[in-house]
Amino acid sequence: MAKCIEHLSGPASRTAGHAISFQERKNTQEKPLYCASPTNCDVWNDRVPKDTVAIEYTENKGWGGSVGLTRNGKPWQQLVYIASGYTLLGVMHELDHVLGMAHEHNHSDCDTYIKVTPKALADWDACWQSVHTHEDPLITPENLRCSIRLTIKYGCTCAAFVKNYVEPGWPIKSNAGFDIASIMHYASVSEYSNQRCITKGEYCPVMAYVDPKDHSKGTRLVEQVRRPSEKDLMWVKRNYP
Repeated sequence: MAKCIEHLSGPASRTAGHAISFQERKNTQEKPLYCASPTNCDVWNDRVPKDTVAIEYTENKGWGGSVGLTRNGKPWQQLVYIASGYTLLGVMHELDHVLGMAHEHNHSDCDTYIKVTPKALADWDACWQSVHTHEDPLITPENLRCSIRLTIKYGCTCAAFVKNYVEPGWPIKSNAGFDIASIMHYASVSEYSNQRCITKGEYCPVMAYVDPKDHSKGTRLVEQVRRPSEKDLMWVKRNYP
């Protein structure tokens, strides 16, 4: 969180151009409060305001974050999941989800800038087999890639690459141009990639077009960024002035 504030030119102020601040919930002894009840980890701690962002760490599970602030009086609405393999970049990515940022590679104009190959995902074969067994046998790989409902229903990682949707019924409405340097853009080599991609940098799930205006020039790897892009920072400052 301190690194996020550093990238935003310092603490919230007119000079920094944003109103973002983070505050840890503490008890009267200045010790951190846990969002879960001390006696039942599935029950919200009534001493913690329900709009608090709950951060959960687990071993050998996925990362994730709720998108945007929800204030409906219900607990567990603001969530960040952190797993083993902790990285500062990963935490900043998930915190930006909480602020309301969607994945860059889900934008409606993504096909102009990147090439997504769902069959190159590590779990594609298992996902495809499960969907084909339980759903209409006439469903095609392209049908699956475009269905946020089916990809989420069957736990397919290609849900993270469905164009123009965060989740069913929630389309992405971008007010800025595509930004391949965004901290919200997946790299070619990631935990979703197949071994050939991871070891050789070939046949990766997502690749960038060398020239968005001329796809015949081929593709290149999308490198892992190390900090929010200028457009990322502009988005935060525009939405949290």
